[in-house]
Amino acid sequence: EKAVTPKRLLRSSEECSKWSARERKERVVYNRYCSQRGGSGMATPSPATDRDTVRRRCAEARESMELTSQLLLLQQGSRLQSLESLGRGNESYGKARDVIVANTKGLAISIKDLVSLLGQRDASTHAAICQAVLGVGEQVVVLTEAAAQAAYLSALTFDTSSKPCVPGLVDEYAFAKARQLICFAYERFKIENGHMSVEIILQLSRTFADNLAVLTKGCKTAIDSGGLSEMDRAQFSTCVQSLQGTTAAFLTSLKSFASSTSSGDRQRCLIFGRPVLEAVNSVVTFAGFPKFAGKPAELSRKGSERQTEILGGAMAVVSSSVLLLNAIDAIMDDAGNSHGWQKMVSCSKAVADATRLLCTSLKEYDPVTPRSRSSPNPSTRHFS
Repeated sequence: EKAVTPKRLLRSSEECSKWSARERKERVVYNRYCSQRGGSGMATPSPATDRDTVRRRCAEARESMELTSQLLLLQQGSRLQSLESLGRGNESYGKARDVIVANTKGLAISIKDLVSLLGQRDASTHAAICQAVLGVGEQVVVLTEAAAQAAYLSALTFDTSSKPCVPGLVDEYAFAKARQLICFAYERFKIENGHMSVEIILQLSRTFADNLAVLTKGCKTAIDSGGLSEMDRAQFSTCVQSLQGTTAAFLTSLKSFASSTSSGDRQRCLIFGRPVLEAVNSVVTFAGFPKFAGKPAELSRKGSERQTEILGGAMAVVSSSVLLLNAIDAIMDDAGNSHGWQKMVSCSKAVADATRLLCTSLKEYDPVTPRSRSSPNPSTRHFS
């Protein structure tokens, strides 16, 4: 099918400012038409502004936190085998609690730095703001993972009537997280429009390689488990071949782009990147079939209440952190937005309150020395 370019879309750039609303709409439709057929459309994306970059990092951090909370806090069937593989002993619970306390302190520092950087925002601080935003997201994700593990262990060890989960053939959370990080990296590469340092390109290459390796290893583990039918084993083998083939072509193009940063090599990366995303999406979707899932733990009523209490604290941390990043979005749009600043301060305190609630629940439901709900928790603090 041949695209027919409307005459209005062939006007010179000097006339673009005179376009009517209808003409602008036609241009958008035409660009989308060309994009869907592998063409370049009418325009090359312009370099991202510093403000847009910060907002995209906020969006990435939000999506990471929301994915983690969706799979580990809200879906009972997704308390993954990775939690079970860490053991059910008191030592594992203690390690999870230590991780939460450490990331609570790290989260406090990241938010304090973020507030300070936003107060002196200029062209030289945007990179640091992006790093602080991603730091908030990463710490909340690690905190959530540890809280899910602690909640599971506390509930399971409450009495002998509870039964542990049965691991599935595929770690659903590991697969979903790997897909998300791969998509983030590809979108970052695509939107930056080649305006990246060699260091950033190599960092993105490592992100692709590491997370594609997670998917490949997961498929191979499922094949070696012996729990697959012959047809499913063949399908997972094909998945491995698909991932390895598309990954090799894409990483080769990234290596070429890192050495030249030419527009031609960048286009090559975009061409070979699309099959990678399609292969990743197909593999993760197939691995998520119910027949590959494990069996959730069977918990007693009291054990389930323990689990819900701890997960509720973790969910409060995620919710308040998402609202905090929304407030930062508003400030990036308008630094003089007093409502945005007030909301950021309010959300910072909400994060502190949520971490305090979580740490209190962890102390109360410790499998060894449960404590009263009113016991103080000195390990958390308010953010200023």
